[in-house]
Amino acid sequence: MRKILLILVLCISVSTFAQTEEKETSNFSIGLNFGLGNSLLNNEFFQNLEGSVFTTQFDLSYDLHLNENDAIFWRFELGLGAGTYNANLFSAIGQSNLRAEYLRVPLKFNAVYRLGRNQENILSNTKFIAGIGGFLNHVYKYENSNINETSELDDIDTDFGFLFTLGLEQDVSQKFSVMLGLDYSLMGEKNKEDELKFNTAAFYIGARYRW
Repeated sequence: MRKILLILVLCISVSTFAQTEEKETSNFSIGLNFGLGNSLLNNEFFQNLEGSVFTTQFDLSYDLHLNENDAIFWRFELGLGAGTYNANLFSAIGQSNLRAEYLRVPLKFNAVYRLGRNQENILSNTKFIAGIGGFLNHVYKYENSNINETSELDDIDTDFGFLFTLGLEQDVSQKFSVMLGLDYSLMGEKNKEDELKFNTAAFYIGARYRW
């Protein structure tokens, strides 16, 4: 009998502890997303050359709640990403392919709005996100290749740009969420020799974990 009571007390204690752990989540989270879209390349040879772009980004975020009951809160986000740009060129001498690969360090400020005001609302776990920020962009590979030869730029400077985001985030549990949205990055059109500027619109999908 004592063993049975001891087991019951132990089970209740573990259950209570687990529930407490579920309620206590950090304001820090990590995210990973993948994007696909179109990009316009500007350099000394091309003006608004359209191509496809594939992106990957990892980020560390902090959520600032001024009031736990408010429908809106703020998210500060620091990330590390990579992108690959591809474009096909057609001329009198044939077809060539232009490929650029870059690293990107974005810093972004987001406003996060919870669509449902209370737990009974069907949209209580759905959030709308609008963000703005800037990024550091470094192109580490640039090739313009055709059937006969491949040419590369010798020196490509690191450059800066602006970033805008609109998206939705859906909580699937207390710690996990999935997200989708649109990223728009702007680097401009005017540039000096051996500079590459990408103006990109990409749809992304990803996941976030809050510990």
